[in-house]
Amino acid sequence: MSTFYPIAPSESIADILYIIGVISSYIGIFGIFLFVEIIRSEEINALRLFFLSALFGAINFLLINKIPAPIGFAMPLKENFGFYAKAQTPFLVVQVAFILTVAVEFTLTTIEMLRKSDTKKRHNQSLILLIGSSVAFYGAMVALVVVELVFVPSLVLLMTAIGFFITAFSFLMDPYVAYFLPYDVSLLVVVNRAGVPIYSHRFTEIEIDEELFSGAVKAITTLMQETLKTKEGVQFVRIGSFKLVIELKEQISAFMITNRESKILKQALASFLERFIQEFKSKKPSMDDGFVVSSDFQEAEKLVQHHLGFLKGSSKTIDG
Repeated sequence: MSTFYPIAPSESIADILYIIGVISSYIGIFGIFLFVEIIRSEEINALRLFFLSALFGAINFLLINKIPAPIGFAMPLKENFGFYAKAQTPFLVVQVAFILTVAVEFTLTTIEMLRKSDTKKRHNQSLILLIGSSVAFYGAMVALVVVELVFVPSLVLLMTAIGFFITAFSFLMDPYVAYFLPYDVSLLVVVNRAGVPIYSHRFTEIEIDEELFSGAVKAITTLMQETLKTKEGVQFVRIGSFKLVIELKEQISAFMITNRESKILKQALASFLERFIQEFKSKKPSMDDGFVVSSDFQEAEKLVQHHLGFLKGSSKTIDG
């Protein structure tokens, strides 16, 4: 990454400023990689993490040890400008490989977000996010090569700044766009102590027997509570190609049918059910073992929008 220091009084100070700037930048990019990995899946892909860590280590080694040309970088003095960093080809390749690894994963994520956007606002946000990240990542990679051929001061920093400004604008439109990822959630159901559904929200038009799944969840929760002594908490249960995210409470429980495990889903479901209990504690007969009046819980749609609004289909509800 070529960065220019016209005010640096000596080459050693220019070296230090360059090293701090580059390492800080790659720590930020590495953080973006971890962010995308964590919110897309329950676990970070070990192979990608190992590959990226190796590249990050190589970059740090070349910088901290000030490996000179023809491998690392040079800090020539340009007349009427000052010292500037000039990455050598091997160092340039390592940096491009690092940025490209993160860029591809981020791009694939935003493309999937764009493809699955179910509202115009979400589509526009995803499009802006894709444009901004593309300018930041791919623009920076192109600038890395260009500045080695043509003397253009701070071109890399300029492209990165513009790209991340556009990306930040997308997040400012609605922070929930950060969590609109390719989760295929089919159904949310809240069941009372007797295992009877008291509220449901369909995210898709898929035909699912709520009563059947509620009975299965009741059996699972009974097993957890009586045999495993687990009275509360979020659990994942695999049933064929389905995965159930189950939030257990002593009074009521809730479950979602989804295609993948995620801490984001766990936290969102736990938050939803906690607020659900607070909002409808006056509906005690329905929430216990008594007669269920489905209209008692129509207002739960607002809770779905607030806690699960990042999911596709969250604006459509069919109450049981």
